[in-house]
Formats: sequence, C-alpha cells, structure tokens
Amino acid sequence: GLVGRDVQIRLLLGDRLTMTAAVIDRQAGEAARQFLALFGKNGANDAQRIGNST
Repeated sequence: GLVGRDVQIRLLLGDRLTMTAAVIDRQAGEAARQFLALFGKNGANDAQRIGNST
C-alpha cells in the first residue's frame, strides 16, 4: 500500500531496517499526499495543502 511501500516485503525477506524519525515522518507525509491526491474531496488541492505544511 501507500504507507507500507516495500518495507513489509523487505522485513519478510529478513532485512533489518533502520529508519530514523525524520525518514518515517517524510514517508508518512508522502503517503498522506498520495492518498489525498487519489481520494481527497479536493484531489490534488488537498495533497498540495499537506505538502505545504511539512
């Protein structure tokens, strides 16, 4: 999915992921922008608003 990206697969394959809080925040923000662009009431406008707040 949008949030999991390849993380779940990498964990299943035995990778040890070391993700900093900054990386997690950046990926969460990107997932939110992608979700709102697809499903938000205002589409890309909602995604742009989220992008400007980070």
